[in-house]
Amino acid sequence: RRGLSQYRAGIERDDVGPRATRMTARIAFHVEGEPVPQGSTSAFKRGASAITERDFQRQVTDLALLFGWSWVHFRPAQTAKGWRTPVEGPLGKGWPDLLLARGSRLIFVELKRDRMRPTEDQEYVLAVLGEATEAYVWHPADFDAIAVALR
Repeated sequence: RRGLSQYRAGIERDDVGPRATRMTARIAFHVEGEPVPQGSTSAFKRGASAITERDFQRQVTDLALLFGWSWVHFRPAQTAKGWRTPVEGPLGKGWPDLLLARGSRLIFVELKRDRMRPTEDQEYVLAVLGEATEAYVWHPADFDAIAVALR
């Protein structure tokens, strides 16, 4: 298992451009509990225990881009009947938050706030997808393992 400080040092040695340095600092400040840099987002000022799923998703997708992954997330839209994501088929209800692709690897990820669990529908879809490829439930507390998985 690779610690985040090792991961951050590895990224800084890589020649991946100024965007990577900014994203690395943003991720490291949150995970390691270092002082919050001036101008940082409110999610990092609130601290790890208050991170929203949306903020966590942003961290994961920033990290995925650093490591050369492409990704997709299907956002729900507000309708007269509430928030809906238009889907069809037996795997529609419970579809994971993220699909990440790089080379021959395909990863499906359900993101949850700490101590939250996937619904039965989400567990079913992840089990079906997990038969064919990688499928995970990730929490903010898993960030070191996420960095290893995406490396």
